[in-house]
Amino acid sequence: MRRAVSFRVLGPVCAEIGGRAVPLPRGRVLTLLAGLLARANQLVRTDQLVRWLWDGDGPDNPKSAVHTIVRRLRDVLGDDVVRTVAGGYRLDVGAADLDLTRFTTAVARADALVADGDLRGAAAELPAALALWRGDPFDGVPSRRLRDEEGVPLAEQRLAARLLLVRVWSRLGEHALAVGELSALRAEYPLREEIRELLVRALHQAGRRAEALAEYHDTCRVLAAELGLDPSPSLRRLHREIVGADSAPPARFRGRDAELAELDRLLGAEAGVVVIVGAPGAGKTALALHWGDRAAERFPDGRLYVDLLGGAVRAGEALACLLTSLGVPAGRVPEDVDRASALLRSLLARRRALLVLDDAGAADQVRPLLPGATRSRVIVTSRQHLAGLTVTHSARLLRLEPLTLP
Repeated sequence: MRRAVSFRVLGPVCAEIGGRAVPLPRGRVLTLLAGLLARANQLVRTDQLVRWLWDGDGPDNPKSAVHTIVRRLRDVLGDDVVRTVAGGYRLDVGAADLDLTRFTTAVARADALVADGDLRGAAAELPAALALWRGDPFDGVPSRRLRDEEGVPLAEQRLAARLLLVRVWSRLGEHALAVGELSALRAEYPLREEIRELLVRALHQAGRRAEALAEYHDTCRVLAAELGLDPSPSLRRLHREIVGADSAPPARFRGRDAELAELDRLLGAEAGVVVIVGAPGAGKTALALHWGDRAAERFPDGRLYVDLLGGAVRAGEALACLLTSLGVPAGRVPEDVDRASALLRSLLARRRALLVLDDAGAADQVRPLLPGATRSRVIVTSRQHLAGLTVTHSARLLRLEPLTLP
């Protein structure tokens, strides 16, 4: 009667008989076992085994040499575990007795659950499948060729399963779980833009916009420095979504006629910078965006928006947002704040644009973002008066009181 043998390859290769670990020989015997398990329940041709066992050219009599290694494996696992078939060898193992089969089966079930709309079911299935992994596939197997040909695709399957779980968590609103997993993945795969983009989105969905912006700019820096690439169109669209470049003013906007008229007057000729000051919820952002929409024809070179998050966004990050919005490749945005600020002033010197710097925390955060004496105009919204801007940039103040209901 054939003994029940179970195997694990999603990490160091292991075997158990009757629930007890079997000491496995190292070297080519371990490579042979790994190769047969990589293609369990299939014929593995002798010439394929030779390439794995010797990482290329085999000995003068390869069939005899392979047979000797097979015999040594049978001495450990039993004569009935490895079968000789025409052209090579085959290792038959039950679906429950190989972690690789259990993993692929569970991921297939999770895919089907997602397709059927059962996200909770998929969220329960995938962690159990991923828990089967104990490290790199076929870890400890000496054949580099086998690890490359069989292990690398398996590692990609594992990554795909982890990303599927992240997407399931995101759709379920479990953004903290998604951020945690994506942070770990970014550390493992620092040059994978897809992972970084998902992390930016997850941080944004979790309400951590400052961190999302910081992650975006770090991604731009890494892509430019390591790969010579600019961020993909989808990542740039996500960035615009976060900073509010695609924000639209409220469809219905009433009760601020006097303030709109004052902005018309101040930004018409008197001032290049206006600071709208008010308590949280007073409607500062809505007023700035509505005025910008109404005055769009005055700014043929565009309207730029940056959410400064009450001071959480550093000046360098905000400058990167503005410069990339003006067409500067991410890899060419100066890291030095003074140089980036000078580049912004140079680009806006002959342009007529509107900058909305929303929710500023301090004057020092805003100063590097101002275009200087140009035809462009700036609206800053803040809970603070930012009196320093009055001194250095002749900024005018517009106090905004909350609207009173009739």
